[in-house]
Amino acid sequence: MSLHWLSQFWGPVHHEDLKGRQWHNGDERLLTGIVKCSRCNNHMFGGGGYKNGVHVPYYVCSKRYNDQDCEQDYVRADLLESAVIEDIKAKFRDEQFMARVWAEANKRLCAEKPNLEKEIAKVEAEAAKAQTALDRYFEAFEAGTLQAELCNQKVRDLRARLEELEAEKRELEARRDRLDLPAIDRDMLASLVENLERVMAEAPNPQKKDLLRRLVKRVLVHDRRTIEVWYGLPNSRGIEDWNNWLPKSNKGYRCAENIHPGD
Repeated sequence: MSLHWLSQFWGPVHHEDLKGRQWHNGDERLLTGIVKCSRCNNHMFGGGGYKNGVHVPYYVCSKRYNDQDCEQDYVRADLLESAVIEDIKAKFRDEQFMARVWAEANKRLCAEKPNLEKEIAKVEAEAAKAQTALDRYFEAFEAGTLQAELCNQKVRDLRARLEELEAEKRELEARRDRLDLPAIDRDMLASLVENLERVMAEAPNPQKKDLLRRLVKRVLVHDRRTIEVWYGLPNSRGIEDWNNWLPKSNKGYRCAENIHPGD
């Protein structure tokens, strides 16, 4: 589930300032892969140009760059990335806002659980049926009413089906477990912001990108002044991973069902 709101930022360089600049797409920009152009719905990639001898990183619409068939602005990469990161930090520091978001997220996630429980029960019933059939074939073979060759084939087929059902059940249970959000509290929000700041300041680029992709699901560029961002809530596994990057703490988190707006 993702939520979105509008963020504003200003790019100081106008389109005509970039005329004749040389672009390259080798830069590993933090939002590459999730930032798109709202005008043509194509991805925007990281590039850069030189202005007054200084390298300036940008995001550029791939359709504009490849086909010259889009009028999307060039967007300063450093300003866009900083705007998104600061917006994330501001949201996590707003305890009342996050409590409302957490409560709504938990409500929607919990609504998915009954369907998953039904699917798990259906898989379990089918597995029990297959196991019963397997037991009958063994009994028939031991009683001498089923030939060994036919018994072996039936057993192989049923065991293969049982393995498929067990794998399907594990996947469904994992999906169910991922629906649980840790309870929100002040220490948790502070740790999220602290970790975000530390990773952005100290971590190598791949780790920065990994962390941002857990929080930012989509960035839609309308022009250099307006972007639209869809943010995703980290699940319990994500919180555990983040905490591994923080100083060890003995504090645990309550069950997500206790989240209420204004807590």
